[in-house]
Amino acid sequence: MMTIPQTLRDNDRIWFLWQEFKSKESDEVKCIIHRDYSISMHCHDFYEINLVCGGYGYHYFGGKRFEVRSGDFFIVPIGIKHGYISVDGLEVMHILVSQRFIERNAALLYTNSEFYSLFMLDPAMKMHYDYDMRLNISGKDFDELYGYALNIESRQVSDSPESANIVNANALSFIFLALLCYKDRIKDTVFPDAKYTAIRSVMQYIFDHYNETVTINDLASAAGYSRANFFRFFKKLTSMTPNDFVNMYRVNVAREMLTRGEQSLTEIALACGFYDAAHFSHIFKKIVGTPPSKNKGGACLIKP
Repeated sequence: MMTIPQTLRDNDRIWFLWQEFKSKESDEVKCIIHRDYSISMHCHDFYEINLVCGGYGYHYFGGKRFEVRSGDFFIVPIGIKHGYISVDGLEVMHILVSQRFIERNAALLYTNSEFYSLFMLDPAMKMHYDYDMRLNISGKDFDELYGYALNIESRQVSDSPESANIVNANALSFIFLALLCYKDRIKDTVFPDAKYTAIRSVMQYIFDHYNETVTINDLASAAGYSRANFFRFFKKLTSMTPNDFVNMYRVNVAREMLTRGEQSLTEIALACGFYDAAHFSHIFKKIVGTPPSKNKGGACLIKP
């Protein structure tokens, strides 16, 4: 009988998307399928989006051990050490996504409320509070995800611009289908962990009221915490202050409005909860690196 260790050996390895996988430095997305997968603790400079395709085993993450089986879906953020042990033919499909890809699609991703939960909150809760809110995907949704991943895998060997566009489109389709599955999974869920319920309540408050004045007291009240305890709790889970998170969300909503090019900067500023166009421009430039006037009708980078 196989003995499952509580921890895995740490080899201090850091994987770099373009370097480790023999791809171009400009590559933003890769798909790799590992069969009977075991690997010691490591981290990398990209997001690892995981779909367990068969068998079962253990995923080591944030100093903890979690059993994984076919259909399990979970995210490993940038820089978090993790590893795997296969117990019975563990097969894991990785969609490896660079921060550059996330930034380039910020207007689509960062304005989707479930993106924060799946990519930020769930991994943080798993790491800090031993809470495993894992998505499991089956049936038609599983088949669709698998198909998107195979399309990425088949096209990633080509240097043509057409193939790069197809790879990126399939990666976005993969992520958005996962977000839909996640939304469907949690809509009727009663969360057993009060911290998870509190942080989701805060996020929902921000999504609903970002275009208004939002204070720390408002957010602490939504969480059911004192102001001081809420501030510490929020920063621990998001690595941002509440005010920074609100501004980041506002800027990403504004970015999406800028790409449409239908409103003035003043109209966008007021619609997103900024005091005026000057305040909007100051915060936008602080987060993005360029003023909103340089991004109207075009792409920009958003740094979370």
